[in-house]
Amino acid sequence: MNSLAIILVLFSALLHASWNFFIRGSKDPELSNSVIHIFRGFISLPIIFVYFLISEIPDLIGWIFIIGTSIIHILYFIFLGKSYKHGELSFVYPIARGLGIGLIPILGVTILNEEINFLGLISIFSIFVGVLLVGGNKKSNIFLVFQSIQGRQFLKSRAFVYSLLTGLTVSAYSVWDKQGVQYVDPLFYMSSMCLGSVVAGIGVYKYNYSHVSIKKILRENFLRNLLGALFSFLSYVLILSALQISQVSLIAPMREIGVVIGAMFGWFFLREKLEKMRVIGIILIFFGTIIIVGLV
Repeated sequence: MNSLAIILVLFSALLHASWNFFIRGSKDPELSNSVIHIFRGFISLPIIFVYFLISEIPDLIGWIFIIGTSIIHILYFIFLGKSYKHGELSFVYPIARGLGIGLIPILGVTILNEEINFLGLISIFSIFVGVLLVGGNKKSNIFLVFQSIQGRQFLKSRAFVYSLLTGLTVSAYSVWDKQGVQYVDPLFYMSSMCLGSVVAGIGVYKYNYSHVSIKKILRENFLRNLLGALFSFLSYVLILSALQISQVSLIAPMREIGVVIGAMFGWFFLREKLEKMRVIGIILIFFGTIIIVGLV
């Protein structure tokens, strides 16, 4: 993993936690999520137009990856919006992102033939445990999730189920996109995928918010949603660029430094509690990240 990839991932994590904060801080997270991804489509249109003027269009394999990632991301954004509708930022974010930490390295090794040394495994495990601990507070402690699983009550928690589905789609698109950017420029890849997310945003609006005026939706929290769209767009372009030059098995876990940023945002701005176990989790995530940086 080279130094450029590290810089790209760190900036991406900051942007990713920021736009998740914008969603959670809104009055209606699901609606805000939909508007943000509609705005992302508008951002991507001029980029696609310029790309067609100055560069060659992707071949058939490239378009297969673009269509595939669009479908996976549509599912991801639907599940993410539902997760934040039913759960706190500090509960949803660690589960949704933490699941990927466990699955992505496994998929990277088995499907992409990537190699992870002993220090790499330690860093991944440290970040994984840290993410789970950061998700803890008195009302939504991550360990209560495991207790509910033992009692077979977890399916009754919509926040947990949607967070779990979000985590599965994170794993899927991470491995898929690692391959996709080998055939398509990251900026065009992201822009094309964003057009697909517009479909999801409009679909959620039509299904749940057709009674609400479009003008009212765009007028309320316009700047928040626009910044959320821009941050979301740039965040994943940076990750795609990092995936071109490094292993997804290490990129994905290191990206979870955003969990720390997200927890700090929740604590400072939304007054969500930051207790001892969560502080330990933050330390573990930093520890794991430092190990990955040391693998450069």
